[in-house]
Amino acid sequence: MACPYQQYYINQAGSGIGVIYRGAPYQRGHGIGSWLGGIFRSILPLFKSGVKAVGKEALRTGSNILGDIVENRPIKESFQDRMREAGQSLKRKADTKIENLMQGSGYKKPRQKTTSHSLSFVIPGNGNDYLDLSQTMLYVTAKIVKQDNTSLNVEDVVGPVNNWLHSLFSQVEIYLNQKLVSPPNNTYAYRSYIETLLNYGSEAKSSHLSCSLWHNDTPGKMDSLTEDNVGFIKRKSFTSENNQIEMIGHVHSDIFNQEKFLVNGVEMKIKFVRSRDSFSLMAKLGSTYRVKILEASLLVRRMRINPTILIAHTKALESTSAKYPITKADVKVLTIPSGIQRKSLDNVFLGQLPKRCIIGFVSNKAFNGDYATNPFNFHHYKINYLSLYIDGQQIPSKPLQPDFTKSGLYVRAYHTLYSGTGIHFLNEGNDISREDYPKGYCLMAFDLTPDLSANANTHWNLVKNGSWRIEVGFEDALSETINCLVYAEFDNVIEIDKHRNVIVDFSS
Repeated sequence: MACPYQQYYINQAGSGIGVIYRGAPYQRGHGIGSWLGGIFRSILPLFKSGVKAVGKEALRTGSNILGDIVENRPIKESFQDRMREAGQSLKRKADTKIENLMQGSGYKKPRQKTTSHSLSFVIPGNGNDYLDLSQTMLYVTAKIVKQDNTSLNVEDVVGPVNNWLHSLFSQVEIYLNQKLVSPPNNTYAYRSYIETLLNYGSEAKSSHLSCSLWHNDTPGKMDSLTEDNVGFIKRKSFTSENNQIEMIGHVHSDIFNQEKFLVNGVEMKIKFVRSRDSFSLMAKLGSTYRVKILEASLLVRRMRINPTILIAHTKALESTSAKYPITKADVKVLTIPSGIQRKSLDNVFLGQLPKRCIIGFVSNKAFNGDYATNPFNFHHYKINYLSLYIDGQQIPSKPLQPDFTKSGLYVRAYHTLYSGTGIHFLNEGNDISREDYPKGYCLMAFDLTPDLSANANTHWNLVKNGSWRIEVGFEDALSETINCLVYAEFDNVIEIDKHRNVIVDFSS
């Protein structure tokens, strides 16, 4: 009787288009000759050392036999005894050599590689275990010290920015079998902040999200280091003086936001690139401090799969690849210089168009790292016009025209936080009130799918290509250089074939 699991996965793979032409698989290296040559080169030093050891032992045995003859010992008896001693001696040396070699081979428990600029983790893909990527957690123990590496004093006014576990890193690189599958940019802190801010309500932010040191800054007091900013004082209490703090949280990366298991035979490497200390810390103007990461661990959940399922997967992979649908998130940064009152940001995306975008503006100085300013202070800068243009078509048809100079005339911009995230008809929220919106939480979200299904995981819309630009205007000319942050989501697929080659349908 045929295995039902095999038929199930073969049916999922489908018949597809018949094979018209299939060339030979790519050859890596110089074939079996290179492989045998590599083996010969590996054993040649062992062979030389073995010959040398045998030669030395033969010379010593011959000297001992001559000594026995001088002492009138029977030649036959002397020869047998000395040869037995030589054999035992060579055996001991061989055992010692093998033991030394075995101590330097075999499977080693992977450890993180830690430097002052990055953390690296390698999860080997050997064995039959799959990986449940959605349960991957990052654990970090850190403390704040002075520039000379001494402990803080009571008078030191310094504390972490919000969402500190993720704000410690500017970039996260994910490699599957040496293939980069994550966006190559330095905006990981903003991605994690926006996703956390808009995806969770007040209960989550006041409970389990505190494990990553999430405590909202007081609206209108985002840059304050005093009691007025309740969130900063709360975070500061965890790291004051010589306190160490533990943090744990989910990694904000595309491959970890899908529920399919990663098949065996795929090595995963994760590199966390540190952000500047002036970005992840808030302190008095002119003061400088450092962040020391004392311990870091990546918690990965391995799954032991039923052997029947493994065989079924192997059979299905003969005719198709394993497909991992992901929602790829990318954060683009566009600079708007001071003195500008209206700006057209052309070709923000050229090619595949996003299904959803979230737009916000921050100070260029805070974005690049400044102890005295909060990098997550999304100020409104008196915006009075904002519209998107996709291949010349204006979205929304009536542009957003808020008036932040008067009280309360920004409700359409505020409502996009709910309509753009698909929760405007649900009993859900994001803990951003109408009064708080213009005081550091001024983000605008747009669902760009034809059926407003950007938040749904039940189906995909057709992938479209084109050009995408932003038109933005301000009531007054900008007094400082600012950065426009565009958080965008795309539908993409990662594929892994039977040879464990990783294929992506996007550039990384």
